[in-house]
Amino acid sequence: MLAATMGRLDNAQIIARALGDPFVSFTVEGWTAFIDENPDQAEAAWLNAWASAPDDTARLQTASALAPLGRSLPDLDTLPEGYSQAIQRIRTVHEVMSAPDSDMSLLRARASNSEELTVFLAERLVAQDKPADAAGVLEAGATRWNHALMMKMAASRYMAAGSYQKAHDAAATALSMGGQAWAGRLESLSIQFDALESLGEFQRSLPIARELAVMAPENLTIRWAMVHSLVRAGKIHEAWAALNHNGKTAEPRNVGDARTWIGLAAECDDSVEFVQQSLQMMGTWQDEPDLVGVFLIQIYSGLRRHERKVTEADIAELHKATNEFTEAHPDNAVFRMVALDEDDLLGSLAEILKEAATEDPAFKELRERVERGELPLGLLAECYRRPYVEASIKRGAGLVFSHHPPTAGAAAAAATTALDASVVIDGSAAVTLSLLEQGIVDRLLGSFLTVGTTDSAYRDALASQHSLNMLSVGTLGWDAENQRPLVTEIDEAEAEALSHRADRVVELLSRSERRGWPGLKRFAGFAGEGTWLSALDFALSEGRAFWCDDRSLRQLAASEGAQTFGTVDLIAALVAAGKVTPDVAATVHATLTSGFHVDIDFDADVMELAAEIDGWQPKGAALALSRVHSWRVPADCLRLATDAMARVATDSPSALAGWTWAAAVGLVRIAGGNVEGASENIRILLNYLTAQSWLRPDTLAFVMQGIRAATPELPGTTDPLRTVIDRIFAVLSEKHGASQAAEFVMMLVANLDDSDRNTAAEAILTSGDLGPVLAQISSTSRTADRDSRAYQRRKGEWGPRP
Repeated sequence: MLAATMGRLDNAQIIARALGDPFVSFTVEGWTAFIDENPDQAEAAWLNAWASAPDDTARLQTASALAPLGRSLPDLDTLPEGYSQAIQRIRTVHEVMSAPDSDMSLLRARASNSEELTVFLAERLVAQDKPADAAGVLEAGATRWNHALMMKMAASRYMAAGSYQKAHDAAATALSMGGQAWAGRLESLSIQFDALESLGEFQRSLPIARELAVMAPENLTIRWAMVHSLVRAGKIHEAWAALNHNGKTAEPRNVGDARTWIGLAAECDDSVEFVQQSLQMMGTWQDEPDLVGVFLIQIYSGLRRHERKVTEADIAELHKATNEFTEAHPDNAVFRMVALDEDDLLGSLAEILKEAATEDPAFKELRERVERGELPLGLLAECYRRPYVEASIKRGAGLVFSHHPPTAGAAAAAATTALDASVVIDGSAAVTLSLLEQGIVDRLLGSFLTVGTTDSAYRDALASQHSLNMLSVGTLGWDAENQRPLVTEIDEAEAEALSHRADRVVELLSRSERRGWPGLKRFAGFAGEGTWLSALDFALSEGRAFWCDDRSLRQLAASEGAQTFGTVDLIAALVAAGKVTPDVAATVHATLTSGFHVDIDFDADVMELAAEIDGWQPKGAALALSRVHSWRVPADCLRLATDAMARVATDSPSALAGWTWAAAVGLVRIAGGNVEGASENIRILLNYLTAQSWLRPDTLAFVMQGIRAATPELPGTTDPLRTVIDRIFAVLSEKHGASQAAEFVMMLVANLDDSDRNTAAEAILTSGDLGPVLAQISSTSRTADRDSRAYQRRKGEWGPRP
């Protein structure tokens, strides 16, 4: 019967059949039905057990089982008076449990009368999907009766509710109540470990994993928990030792364990059996082709990284396994055989790269909308299975759409209301803070009572940190426009800067109030994992303001009723409250602009500071200049652009083209889709630039490159070169004659391509006075590569103006 009450039904039924005792058989039948949630059958079986009970103790035991059902109860008056207290307890439980499930008033009122009723109340609350309330009831009861087991039950319920800190603390109290020899010590420590893991407190969870492994060295779950903890802590060799406790390797339980196993083996197993044991382990996972591919990669890379004594037989077996796998899975995405041409390694990979770059049309539309700031970046990160924080740091949308001018007033008001209160921070805002000086970050964070996030958002930041700390400087992809492999590289300094920002995000979130969030509540219908939604879900569920630097996600938050703001809005609120000076605000705006945040209100001083941060290269400030929102005062924008061009014209032609593009595309966009207006704006820009002192034949080529990169922004926009050439020729002809004007114009276009020089010649030839001009064109065409200093000298003499 003890086996039945503990749920070991098979053993109980075997024993009952062997004994042939009706009382035992009916009792076991009742517990079987109870565990199977069949109260009618349980009631009938236990009433039969009462009738066949051999003594009063057995009848009392049966009545105790019947009471919680709240159904029929046998005549307890037939029991001796010596059982009066037990009888009263049974009647109290029966009275309380006879009330309808919807009416818990009596159960609540009587719960503090007995441990049993406390547990029943907790079970009712769990059935109503109120695990946190159930945990609170159990914790109060455990404290009242100094009951270690009940406190452990409370800790378990807190874990189920996602209240990880409370789970940890309740488990600690249970351990204190139970003492060193308590039977529930192992399970309580396990709850503490799981709680700390969920909180991201990995330094604190590792010692507990060690203690658990000492207590239960043969427990596979505990063994793997310690291995994963050691790997995460960077203690690779210690993890390998833990994996091979007493010379016996812990068998992987799942694909994740198997990946860890082969990774550790490739790095740490220096024995002659490395290849053989790895192939044996690989053989047990043949139904997971991608995992087998990982095994093969790790085996080969392990042999390459470390000198090992390997037998020829093992090498032959490895090659055999490799051939069998590539024949069975020729298109495996992880490991496949590719014939490489030593003279064209990239070309050999062309088909694979092209296939990998083929994008699902739905994904393509989603990506383009994210790149326009119409959808949250987190959605794209999830679709491409990348951590949200990593996608934010690496600017997965190209630009950072952190500010939304149309809603800036309401957002600044929300930030003002949130000051000195508790807020929830999104990963995008944490990434923004990683750009700023620590003193400014502390000032912003200190504006609130607490800054919270979720455990899943924190783990996402950790995954991003792990990825970016690898300091990858190259990416192999596919150039669809030119139909060839594309190698994208960044320098080591940039890779280290990305890694440092990830470190800062993790450090920031580690200091925040982290809440366990096992699943989405307000967005329960979302089909994906939704890590990027967890912070917003937390904010909505708790009624807290939401600090986020993804304007699309903020719009979603606002549509759900949240008070939400971005970092720029927070700065505005702090300036208005006198807590931040305008100079500090300008510094923040410039830093964010340099970091590719767009649509921040244009301020000439801020933009100049941003350009200085960029080293006057066409980076964040130039991208900001290309946005319509910046061009409320066109003269200020044009002044900034020409100042930037003048600074880079001599030393960086590509930067000149970049700044020209930024100004040109901004002018096209402000035309609002009007082709004639856009064409006129571009013509005015080129006219204006031809009057600049740095404009020479060599620099004009890059100015035209920038302009022509901008005109596709609005199909039909007219190329301005012919119109501008006409104007220059007309002005110079009037002042100096057609012959000298023709010489000047042809020198000006000398570094452009043939079609542009032909355009210039056509402009001259159709101007009217052809005689002396034809001779000049012929002469100039033969010496088109003459030193541009001659052009500059003539330009200084004639001083063309728009």
